[in-house]
Amino acid sequence: MENKGLIDRSTEWMVRSKVAANLLMFIFLLGGLFMFTRTPQEFMPDTRLGVVNVNVQYDGATPDEVEKSVVLAIEESVRDINGIEKMSSTSAEGRGSIKLELFKGANEYQVYQFTGDEKRTQQTGWNTFDWIEKVVSLGAGEIVLNCMNQDGVRQGYDIEQLKQARAKCSVPLIASGGAGTIEHFSDVYQQADVDGALAASVFHKGIIPINDLKAYLKEQNIEVR
Repeated sequence: MENKGLIDRSTEWMVRSKVAANLLMFIFLLGGLFMFTRTPQEFMPDTRLGVVNVNVQYDGATPDEVEKSVVLAIEESVRDINGIEKMSSTSAEGRGSIKLELFKGANEYQVYQFTGDEKRTQQTGWNTFDWIEKVVSLGAGEIVLNCMNQDGVRQGYDIEQLKQARAKCSVPLIASGGAGTIEHFSDVYQQADVDGALAASVFHKGIIPINDLKAYLKEQNIEVR
């Protein structure tokens, strides 16, 4: 009964206070956005955001009331969050708008570790391409780049990420994650200029016969060992 009373009181408070409702909604939204960038993305699309716009409604309030009661409170609550380069806002009759511009690279490809165990998988803080340059400088002779956002979905290799990696990688680069059809292999060789393409489930489950793949790649003038 005590829990029910607390929920009822909280609901009544939110209904009476539109400012509090808008502020809480914004905090949840922003929290979700930044937690998304720290979540392992094996089953999520590759999403990059440069600008976040949030509009809030405060019926009957003057521009000054909107600014003092909603806009300034939101700006203060997000001011210290990493990744925000610029913040601007406007206040008008009954509504306000907050615009957050993220640093370039805030949502770029990131390196994860312990990826064999979902419970331990975590982001390292390294940008993928900076990491490639670092490990090559330390003596790495080959890079196998497993693109987690494509791994297991069989929708094709992450060509864009691999093209960027190719520009930074001076040693052999092996693509991993995303193969679902024979054509995906020729695409990654021809479009991303990789040295090798790794796949697993399509072979284990018999989706792509290896002999058929080799014959197809030879027809495309792609070297097969």
